[in-house]
Amino acid sequence: MKKAVEQLMVSAQDDSSTPDDLYPLAQTVFDEARKHSRASVEEALRDLAAGLALSHAGKAGVIGMCIGAFLEGGCSPKEVQGPILSRLGEVLHRAEALMQECPDPEALSEDCVAALDDLELFWRPAIALFSVSPEARREAAPLLPAFNSLAEQHEGAHWLSKIIPVLHEEPVVVLEPATGLGIEGTLSGVVDNFQLHVLLMDTFPQKGLFKRKRTSDRIIAVAKGEGPQTAEESVEGAWNLYTHQALLADLSLSEASENWIWGEGTPADIPILEDRRVILLGPPTYRRTWNSMRMFDALKADLKVTRVLNERQVRSWLERITNRDE
Repeated sequence: MKKAVEQLMVSAQDDSSTPDDLYPLAQTVFDEARKHSRASVEEALRDLAAGLALSHAGKAGVIGMCIGAFLEGGCSPKEVQGPILSRLGEVLHRAEALMQECPDPEALSEDCVAALDDLELFWRPAIALFSVSPEARREAAPLLPAFNSLAEQHEGAHWLSKIIPVLHEEPVVVLEPATGLGIEGTLSGVVDNFQLHVLLMDTFPQKGLFKRKRTSDRIIAVAKGEGPQTAEESVEGAWNLYTHQALLADLSLSEASENWIWGEGTPADIPILEDRRVILLGPPTYRRTWNSMRMFDALKADLKVTRVLNERQVRSWLERITNRDE
């Protein structure tokens, strides 16, 4: 394993080599990784990280491809997080600066095209990193405005703009005023509110003697990242989701759509009250369906219930919400 990595790195540092010369060597590294222990692969990952700083973007991109594959295979991101973020920030800021100077997005200069091509080399390893490292997502947060500005011109910038804001261990409270049910917990790895809805269907308590499964195990596995990225099933929502602003003085819910938590939105959009994202559940106003899928294959999602609330605790929360402006 070590010898295969050394051969790849020596070739990458040779001024006469090209990215095409590196691909067979990279394949040898992958083949050797299957024969060695996780400790050996982790050591190889540390050695490969230095290749991200190569001045030749194409060859650094091949190294990045190797690193991304190892991260997707379960290797620790600890040793490569800094080098990936450093190179990603470098190519991103160059691309953003050049795009701002380009008057016509339909007729890009050669420099703009080259800068976007460089970004193309590194966004997939970055997705692999952000999928397994909440710390990397937090560290990359200052890059988000630049990714947003390039999202319409570049596929990678679009996907990075979606994954960086994903919350980790974010405190939430979920209340169903009509039933007096509620939970407190934490939310991690959830990209959009469709995915959040599925996790709620899995974890939120039910009342009555005849409890029913709200959706299939396969759909839940897709949402959690424990199954395939997509399933050939449609999800039917169990509720309308509302922000806390929807709660009226009589503890009923306003159906005004400006207070809905839309499926296309993200948990980071949900307003905070008392340091928690507050989600209110009401009966569906119409039959709402969507495809069973998650946006990022390797990103695990979880709604961890830390406390199931009794009716008194739910009412206390609801009263605090209605008194929010006092």
